[in-house]
Amino acid sequence: MGSEQQVPPAVTERVARITGATPLHRGIDTTAASIGLRSAAIVEAPVAVYTVDLLGRVTSWNPAAERLFGWTEAEILGQVIPFIPDDELDQTLAGVEVLMQGTPLSNITYEPVRKDGTRRHVLTTATMLTDDAGSPASVLCFAVDVTEREQARLVLADASYRWRRLLENISDTITLLDADLRVIESTGQFSDVLGYDADWWGAGMSALDLIHPEDRPTADALAVEVLAHPGAEFTQVFRTRHADGHYEHIEYSVVNLLDDPGVAGIVISSNNVSEVRKAEMLLQNEARILELVARDAPLDETLPAIVAMVEHHAEAATTLYLLDESGDHLTAGAPGQVPPPVVRLFERVRLDPDRGVGAAVFGRETIVVDDVATSPYTSDAAAVFAAHGVASGWARPIIESRTDEVLGCIITLHATTRAPTAHEREVGAVASHLASIAIERDRFQRRLFHQARHNQLTGLPNRHAIGERLDELLTQVRSHDGDDRRPGGRAAVMFIDLDRFKVVNDSFGHASGDHLLVRFAGRLQNLVRQGDFVGHFAADEFVVLLDDVHGLDDVQFVADRIDAALDEPFALDEGHIYLTVSIGVALADRTSTSESLLHQADAALFEAKQLGGDRLAVYDTAMQTRAVEHLRVDRDLRLAIEQGDLELHYQPEIDVGGGMIVGAEALLRWQHTDRGLVFPKDFIGVAEDTGLIVRIGRWVIEEAVRQVATWRRLTGHEDVWVSVNLSARQLTWRDLVPVVAAALRDAEVDPDALMLEITESVLIDDAEAALHVLGELKALGVRLAIDDFGTGFSSLSYLHRFPVDVVKIDRAFVSPLGAPDGSPVAAAVVQMARALGIETCAEGVESPEQLAALRTLGCDVAQGFLFATAVPAADFVELLASAPRW
Repeated sequence: MGSEQQVPPAVTERVARITGATPLHRGIDTTAASIGLRSAAIVEAPVAVYTVDLLGRVTSWNPAAERLFGWTEAEILGQVIPFIPDDELDQTLAGVEVLMQGTPLSNITYEPVRKDGTRRHVLTTATMLTDDAGSPASVLCFAVDVTEREQARLVLADASYRWRRLLENISDTITLLDADLRVIESTGQFSDVLGYDADWWGAGMSALDLIHPEDRPTADALAVEVLAHPGAEFTQVFRTRHADGHYEHIEYSVVNLLDDPGVAGIVISSNNVSEVRKAEMLLQNEARILELVARDAPLDETLPAIVAMVEHHAEAATTLYLLDESGDHLTAGAPGQVPPPVVRLFERVRLDPDRGVGAAVFGRETIVVDDVATSPYTSDAAAVFAAHGVASGWARPIIESRTDEVLGCIITLHATTRAPTAHEREVGAVASHLASIAIERDRFQRRLFHQARHNQLTGLPNRHAIGERLDELLTQVRSHDGDDRRPGGRAAVMFIDLDRFKVVNDSFGHASGDHLLVRFAGRLQNLVRQGDFVGHFAADEFVVLLDDVHGLDDVQFVADRIDAALDEPFALDEGHIYLTVSIGVALADRTSTSESLLHQADAALFEAKQLGGDRLAVYDTAMQTRAVEHLRVDRDLRLAIEQGDLELHYQPEIDVGGGMIVGAEALLRWQHTDRGLVFPKDFIGVAEDTGLIVRIGRWVIEEAVRQVATWRRLTGHEDVWVSVNLSARQLTWRDLVPVVAAALRDAEVDPDALMLEITESVLIDDAEAALHVLGELKALGVRLAIDDFGTGFSSLSYLHRFPVDVVKIDRAFVSPLGAPDGSPVAAAVVQMARALGIETCAEGVESPEQLAALRTLGCDVAQGFLFATAVPAADFVELLASAPRW
């Protein structure tokens, strides 16, 4: 610092405003000698002494001041005090104002800046000196370095503060007890946690007085242990009374430090673990309920457990409601401790945004009613609530989290007017979630149970459920039998099968077939009597279980209603479909079982189908014999296909005009291991019923085409053909055309070597489908024939529609030929066919007279025993090679 220093203008101005001084103020003598500051006492004083004029310039300075501030007297006299830092200038000027008012400053602590730039803690006292006239002249200051003391004080203050704040802010409460367990002191948190005043303990109050009566014996025993074991720590949780009367779970850690002079007491650290305990208990409850759900406990066990959990945690009556199947009303699911009249208030409540419970479900949100008497949600039932001590409540919807579907509602009712606590809201959320899991699991189980007992397509009870219901009916029959006091009829089983359903399926597709089954199932349910049971047994087979049947008239009554209902067609996208059904009936007696009765009804159904369908058959023992034979043939036929026991025989077809062999009809034979040669009439029907005819038919086509190719190649008869019969099932077989094409291609034979025969009845049954398939076959180049012509009902009207090459006249019309009256039908067929450009083939020719008559009529081809019976392929080759003539 230089020897001269100008007073900063801002400071000069502010001091001037305060003191009224100017640089020329009264010509004050600023020498130390003028105010007696040169005395030895001042110079040798251990404290800093210095004076400052009214403009802040140092006018005297003792050695202690030099040591404290660092400036020598020569350096600082006449200079504006340089040690006042900017951050304390306002405080200094405020002190000058106080001094100007005649009030000295005592024990003022500030932190001046020493010459070396360091700062010290200084305790100063200042007094205003006046001149002879009594006007302010200068300020006398005394300063003491208190840095070390201040640092020690701050350390102590900081430590005290930190520990005090630590004790005040930790969750634990620290309480000190004397040897008699009386409270000496406690941190404020005890009042925060339990609601008491800061000085909650009264004179002579024992710390045990707040413990729950049920926990008091355990607490007393703990106190004995604590007093008996100084220095040992004990921890225990006790329910402790809150100021409002309820109890909180408080964990106490107790140490006996009575022998420690620094403590001389029993130190208790207490922590409120109510939330932890509540959370633990909630988790335990949740796990227990989930266990119930996991073991598929019924809802009437799971839902009450959920309600009990809420009641325990909320300490309030709770009830649970489920949304009914209509989705419009609530029904009681678990009433809990809610009084029945209050439970009934919420039952059948509509989902209404203006009604509390209904609003919760309607709006998918929790509705809180903190006062039932005034809330618009509940005011209309306030009297009922008041009569049963209900003051407030809240309703929480039960929502399935995956689908967001509302399943019901949980209602909690409280005796005081209040809103739910945070914990109670959490409990409600957990309860709602658990309830949704339980309800959805119950729905899932019921769906599984329903699916296990119902057909998924029609929704009707399936085979399993049919058996269960039939068992029930038979039990009733046996219990009523012979009891005049409980008269009752018998039970009956109706096995119903849709005739020609496969034709619909194959023609229009499975989707249309499924739609037809659903429509039929619905119609069937409306036809039976009250108390009767309708089930879907399998595929297109249905079962009706008739209860209280007094005779076949009751069965016929139901069958007639079914027939009458089927007079109305079923509307499909493809058009209207008319159905007929075959029905097998079995009547129960005391010895019947569900299995035997269903088996008998099935046997009767088989009989009805064998007789042509569209009829009812009642079981008798002969049917069973036929059914057993049917099963035996089916089993043996499957084995024969695998072992290659089927073979083809060939019956020659003769050119009527020239008498030479021009073709052969392939006829199926079965070389049975035990029964010898079996003819088609004994097994084709079974093959048709079981669907084996498709596998057999494919083999027949392939084998016949292979044989005709061999004949042409070996014998030189390049125009000879083979004729193969197609069944109704084969005609609806999707792979028929590709199989025929592949057989011709593999055998390397011209398509005209194969003639396919279709019976007239097949054409009549499903003319449109037959027309389509025959058109595709004709496009391949194969020849087509109508077999058994003249035996149907619409032959003439249908003939011109089909791409037919040959008409085969049935043997019934060929047999009269050669007799005096002849056969006008045969003559008419030949003439009609010739007019249409169609060849004719007479079947069953057995005499020369019949052959002569056919030549006269102009028939083209003939076959029958007159020429040859059906022979194996090798024999037919020899016959063809011998070139016989008739």
